[in-house]
Amino acid sequence: MKKISSLVLCLGLFFGVVSPATTSASKADALKPDLEFGAVITNENGEVLDYEIKDVKRTSSKAETIGTYDNSSGNKEITETYEVTVVLPSSEISPMDSAGGEKEENSVKASMTVTYDWRQKANSPTRKEIKINNFSGKWEPGQFIIVSNRYASMNDGESFPGNKIEKNPTSNTFSYNTGWGYVEWYPDTQVSGPRGNTEATLTVAGMGGTANIFLFVVVR
Repeated sequence: MKKISSLVLCLGLFFGVVSPATTSASKADALKPDLEFGAVITNENGEVLDYEIKDVKRTSSKAETIGTYDNSSGNKEITETYEVTVVLPSSEISPMDSAGGEKEENSVKASMTVTYDWRQKANSPTRKEIKINNFSGKWEPGQFIIVSNRYASMNDGESFPGNKIEKNPTSNTFSYNTGWGYVEWYPDTQVSGPRGNTEATLTVAGMGGTANIFLFVVVR
């Protein structure tokens, strides 16, 4: 699974639903990182599937303090959450009710949250620094769906050596504090720029066939 998501992220192939950051009119907010989220569903062979998005939700909260170097654009902790509910294609997973109709138990709600600080670099108004503080997420499956092979990854964006978290959550909810410091915020490329993703395999109890759900974020 990690190989599939790495390919998606590195090549910048944003299949599915992508949620760009909103634009603010304030000078300080205009300088803040631009997060892009997306969702992908694949089959067990890694082929991207058509799927129904029942709901896409993007929320953002900001706690501001006086900046270390510039009162107008420093030390702003921001928490951004991306949530999507996906109905898997009936050809992949289609539990039936007593009347022979498809049930909504083939829906899965997945979310991921990134909390970070950013600031302008000392004596450099055109360069910025970022600090990823926490990376969390969860999967909320329908009644008949089993979630397995969970994976979560986040890095701070430095090319070399950089910091990275890679975890295999043992439950459908996870939260990891990074303990990282500020690093220079590099533009998003195939080898740099903060990014993260979650992955999980979805299986219907008592039925064959699986699907994989991926959520990802790139900091522009």
